[in-house]
Amino acid sequence: MGDTTNTHFSLLAPAVSLLLLTVVGCSTGETEPSPTDVSGVYQVVSVSEDATCTPASAFDLLRPAGLRGGTYKFTVRIDDLGDQVRMTLLAVEGGSFDPNSPPTVAELGRDGSVRSELQRPVVEQIVLQGRTFYQAVVEAVATGAFDREAHPITLTLTGSGTFVFREGSADAPIFATCSQSGRDSATRTGD
Repeated sequence: MGDTTNTHFSLLAPAVSLLLLTVVGCSTGETEPSPTDVSGVYQVVSVSEDATCTPASAFDLLRPAGLRGGTYKFTVRIDDLGDQVRMTLLAVEGGSFDPNSPPTVAELGRDGSVRSELQRPVVEQIVLQGRTFYQAVVEAVATGAFDREAHPITLTLTGSGTFVFREGSADAPIFATCSQSGRDSATRTGD
């Protein structure tokens, strides 16, 4: 059974599974220097808006499933792998997370730009007020960039997600569809 503790942490959460390259490069025939390594431990402030649900009345019941807006703080380890980054959730301030969740591996542009898209739906069983729901993240998109010139390096992401809730079983009729947007700001605090 799912934990009803708010573990939805916007765009860097494990539900977002792959960042896509969004940079077009031009060659001058000369070798460009390697971009600054973005590896390190980052403190993240995630600000999300309240979700909007259809039907609207479902929001009050489903709010504990991570649909309420707010500010969340967590720590991630980012490993720069050249043309990819690997993001591992390390800690959540005032919340919990599954430490066995796999890290997110993402493609990284030379200029630091990133784009993430959910590659396949993620389904979680949750219990709210004695009722069993199956929450499916069916769409999650985020865009942003590392600022490699900042001291310390920063990362910003903005994005949105769409969640479908079914009551009783994963193939039951849709109980509600909810959309939520947010913004993450991360600052490198250590190696």
